[in-house]
Amino acid sequence: AAMHAAGDEELLKTELLPLFAALSADEQDSVRLLAVENCVGVGQLLSVSANQAVVLPIVRSVSQDRSWRVRYVVAEHLCELVPSLSPDLTRHEMAP
Repeated sequence: AAMHAAGDEELLKTELLPLFAALSADEQDSVRLLAVENCVGVGQLLSVSANQAVVLPIVRSVSQDRSWRVRYVVAEHLCELVPSLSPDLTRHEMAP
């Protein structure tokens, strides 16, 4: 929660999110599991618009992961991700 300054959010977007995206696409499903679990924390640090641009594509990708364990963890944390996105976007993008 200490990263709410504009410069800190920009640092998060430019330096850490590319690493986070790479981890969410890692070859090992255990690494992808940990990335999914941390999506909630990352989402809480960013604005809704930043989450829509950065976190949502990652969530979309891992929600269609080849590993059932990764998909299960996405489903398990979906309710925690809703406030970071927007209810309308979640309903449109994430709900069947």
